[in-house]
Formats: sequence, structure tokens, C-alpha cells
Amino acid sequence: MGIGIVIRDSTSDIQVVLAAQRSFVTSAFLAECYALLRAINLCIDMGFENVEFEGDAKAVVDAVNAMGSNFSCSGQIIEDIRQVKLLHSRWKFSFIRRERNRASHHTAQLALPLDIETVWMEEGLVVVLPYISCDKSCVL
Repeated sequence: MGIGIVIRDSTSDIQVVLAAQRSFVTSAFLAECYALLRAINLCIDMGFENVEFEGDAKAVVDAVNAMGSNFSCSGQIIEDIRQVKLLHSRWKFSFIRRERNRASHHTAQLALPLDIETVWMEEGLVVVLPYISCDKSCVL
């Protein structure tokens, strides 16, 4: 499976686009968990302090925001995310509808044939730009 991460600033302008292959991932839930964990690590590496992570996998967002231990088969990844969340009080994890997350999904599809993780800074991936514009204008 591929993962796609699109990081935008408060005005929705692109900061980073990341595409990566995760061949060992066996479920969509696990792919979403790995994408979120990678996005978190990318934000840490870039020194971002006020971050809102938006994802269309409601089960993942709910698991990250839930209280109590997670003993599911993917619980360790959820616990890792929660531990980082504790260190960053200004970080928020929100559910959004798929219609507002097209850029990330398109980037994930583009990641499928990649052999290495690929990152585009500021300009973003040209082929994803129309999806980003659509995500910006999408009304809930």
C-alpha cells in the first residue's frame, strides 16, 4: 500500500507532500496508522508546533483520541501516536470527510510504484495541485 501525506499551513498552502510505499501493510486501518505516524515524525523533524492532523479514517482518529489502553493488533502504533501527542499539547487530531482529503489519497496512489520515500517541499507535487485546490474549496 502507498501512503500520502500533504502538509499545509493555516492558509492551506502546501508546505510538504510525501509519498511512500509500505509493502508490509496488510489493512487500510494499518496504512492510515502508519501514514499518521509518519506525518507526526515529519512535523517533529520540521519543528511544527501548532498542528492539526486531519484524517478520513474515523476509526484511527477515534482510537488516537480515546482514553485507555488499546489492545488491538495495531494498538502499539496507536500507543506510539498517543505518547507523542502527550508531548505536544497544541496538536489536534480531527476526522474529515474523504471529499476533503483527496490530495492525500491521490498522493498515496502515486506512491504505489515508488521504491523510496519521496518528499516535495513547498511547491508540492504538480499532479496533486488540482486535488489540493479542490480540498481547499470543499464545503462540509
